[in-house]
Amino acid sequence: MSVASFSSPVLAGAGQFWLRLLKAVASSIAFAVLIGVVTGIGLFASGADPATHQVVLIAGGVLVAFQTIYSQASVAIERCRAVGRSGWWCLLLLVPLVGPLWLLLDLSFRPATRRG
Repeated sequence: MSVASFSSPVLAGAGQFWLRLLKAVASSIAFAVLIGVVTGIGLFASGADPATHQVVLIAGGVLVAFQTIYSQASVAIERCRAVGRSGWWCLLLLVPLVGPLWLLLDLSFRPATRRG
């Protein structure tokens, strides 16, 4: 999944931000289900031991986590740029509890101020 699939020539307003965030979450869920089905069918059909099954599922979970972080970060960075902030403001997500809440509220209610 690339940043291009979450971007458009016109900078995202708040409504578009929520739709793109929903698209990123839906793609993450679909990817997680796909990884789970593929690894589950392959391991059970081959008769692998439970330890191997756990390792493969953990590796699939790591892939899903990276895909989720990448897709949602691309949406948040694009929205930060649309409201006139640097993409570096997304580092607020690393501050427990307050950072994600503040950034979500800030990006949700500010109008887009810059055009591409």
